Amino acid sequence: NGSWRAKLSIPRGGLYRVETLLRTGDLRLDWNPNGEAVAHVGVGDIWVIAGQSNADGNGRSAAYDPPELGIHVFRHCGEWGLATHPLHDGTRSRYAADYVTACHSPWLAFARTVKARVGYPVGLVPAALGGSGIASWLPEKKGELFDAMKRICADACGMKAKGLLWYQGCTDTLTPEGTNYYPHLASFIRQARAAFGDPEFPVLSVQINRVNNHPAGFWTPPRWDLIREAQRQAAHDFKAHWLVSPFDCVFDDCIHNSAHSNIRLGRRVADLALGRVYGFDIACLCPDAREATRAADGLSIAILFDNVAGDLQFEPRDPAYFPFLVTDAKGTVPVKEVKAGPAAVIVLKLDRALEGAATVVGAPGTNPPIVVPQDVPGYRPMLAF
Repeated sequence: NGSWRAKLSIPRGGLYRVETLLRTGDLRLDWNPNGEAVAHVGVGDIWVIAGQSNADGNGRSAAYDPPELGIHVFRHCGEWGLATHPLHDGTRSRYAADYVTACHSPWLAFARTVKARVGYPVGLVPAALGGSGIASWLPEKKGELFDAMKRICADACGMKAKGLLWYQGCTDTLTPEGTNYYPHLASFIRQARAAFGDPEFPVLSVQINRVNNHPAGFWTPPRWDLIREAQRQAAHDFKAHWLVSPFDCVFDDCIHNSAHSNIRLGRRVADLALGRVYGFDIACLCPDAREATRAADGLSIAILFDNVAGDLQFEPRDPAYFPFLVTDAKGTVPVKEVKAGPAAVIVLKLDRALEGAATVVGAPGTNPPIVVPQDVPGYRPMLAF
């Protein structure tokens, strides 16, 4: 009927150009008529991007983060192309969700870092939407973005991907959904893994950062603490789910990471992918509080951290910049000194002795201090807890 079909096995790598030509017995090979050609074909790994505005990227400052051959993006117009900012581009979108054109995101830096180490192309499939709450990612709730993600991935890669890049949660600090964030996040991870056909489909997440210059009372600090802790617990409870901290990132507005911070964050998530998904021997996990122990006199608390490859470092001496909140049966307990060391321990010296049950919050509230204990070398900030 005038058509033909072939299956090609192409080695991982590229970029390749796939050509067709007609070979006849009476013409020399270099004179044979050329047919169609597809250029810039990469064979490598595909990563899916989901979440809200810091996932689709809203960095508005200038930063050098150029495109690179071998790093491609599936645009919402339904075509693959060279990955350039903005990755989330709603121009001629063929999908139901109202995808807007964002700005600078972490994921080009992520892909460049991964590609440089693994040595083959990386594809990105954006599916995030700014302002989206967790309900939009749950089929049992609204679910419209979960459905859109599946349609986009079906068109882009036949639901075959290396893993998921997830950055979401700020919107749920404003809604009742925030109080149930852990079970909702757990449901999303399970259903995303079912959709991609892999019970251990890698999920690389970013803890929600800070917000500043906001109207008084607009965001409630307890929900920020609750959601950050839910994200941390989910990283403990789900195999092949890992979390990085954003607490050294600065903003271009009240809540969106700057372009330079996006580059830093993208490289941090890439190190996580390289160390945990690709199996390279590199330090990639952020310090994570394991336990807090009060001294016998109740005048200090020692916090022991996991995932410290070197030494914890913390420099501020002014209590106004201490990223810890201690409460007990009598209320807030002022922290008068924070001492790092030895190795993986942070000691909080208190202004009075603890009374009754006590709680420590790391990086508390809507706008915790930007300087938190970091693992040096590597400068990986601690996770909020």
